[in-house]
Amino acid sequence: MGWTGNQAACRCADWPFGGTKRARYGLADRWQLALTVLMALLSGSQPGVSVASSATLIEGSARYAGKTPLVVSLIAPRGVERTVEDWTPFLRDHSRVMELPVELRVGKSQRDVVDDMLQRRADIAWLGNAPALEVVEAGAAEVFASMVRWDGGTGYRSVIVTHRDSPLKTLDELLDRKRRLSFAMGDPKSTSGYVVPNYYVFARNKVIPEQLFARTVSGNHLENALRVARREVDAGVGNDSELGAMQKRFPDEHARLRVLWQSAEIPESPLLWRLSLPDSQKQRLRDFFVRYGATEVEQNNLVKINNLKRFRASSNRQLLLIADIEMFNARTQIDRDPALSLDRRGERHQEVVQRAVRLETALRMQSR
Repeated sequence: MGWTGNQAACRCADWPFGGTKRARYGLADRWQLALTVLMALLSGSQPGVSVASSATLIEGSARYAGKTPLVVSLIAPRGVERTVEDWTPFLRDHSRVMELPVELRVGKSQRDVVDDMLQRRADIAWLGNAPALEVVEAGAAEVFASMVRWDGGTGYRSVIVTHRDSPLKTLDELLDRKRRLSFAMGDPKSTSGYVVPNYYVFARNKVIPEQLFARTVSGNHLENALRVARREVDAGVGNDSELGAMQKRFPDEHARLRVLWQSAEIPESPLLWRLSLPDSQKQRLRDFFVRYGATEVEQNNLVKINNLKRFRASSNRQLLLIADIEMFNARTQIDRDPALSLDRRGERHQEVVQRAVRLETALRMQSR
């Protein structure tokens, strides 16, 4: 399988942390930082948030302006502004303990965060399992931690929801072509919003959502659930973790939902670090994440993020289930392509087998 230009760059351009990729803050940068903070104060917004960029310099990081910032890129299942608000207290502590400035980037889609890692714009990322697999396969990063919810759970489930008063009661009814329903899918890179339901609900039943439904729309988990609750679509995809968060913020809309289908448990979305970070830096990062939550203040900060209890150490092995699904989807796409000759179809299947072997090796063998 050939590497794309970005993937090849990620495998070969092994910039060290604090090296030449990002220039260290100079005098001009510190003046710009001071101006950014002043503008935020004058506008009444949160100190430390750049009003001219999608990136956020975490409050308190200015004291370490002489050092190269650690860049953290996050998905935004509840929207960009809410993600910045939820993660800032935790990352402020991270900046203080690590004695480094922290810059937060929040992607509007999972693709944005994947690109941040592939193009070396970020050092740490929080991603769904499926997009994390792409980053790991490209040789750009590896899984180092995962989330543990407040109830001790280490996984979540993809769900399809309908309105509580919907006549839809079964998957067979949802998949009935005669009904010509409308459906809200997730980001194509989302594990629970697309990859898992596409495998278990659609691919296994040999249907393509875009051909099955009269209308499909795409959004994050909250957007999809609200569309269903407001009867803008007949059904939509999300996950049970985000439904729990929705219940607190939108109790009336949540009460109008009914779960039609749920998947087997999926490992909680992983955190990844850039492979080229120094080992000493990786050890400090892992220690901070897995030890965080010892005080009441830290516990409250974790609850804000995703109703978390703590982080736990993890590895690329947690992506094995998603790799299996990806290989199944790849084979399915080959079989559905009418333009392929029998010989070419066999060649493509062999390429998938070879890719599966490489993935198996990459996911089971991990640096420490």
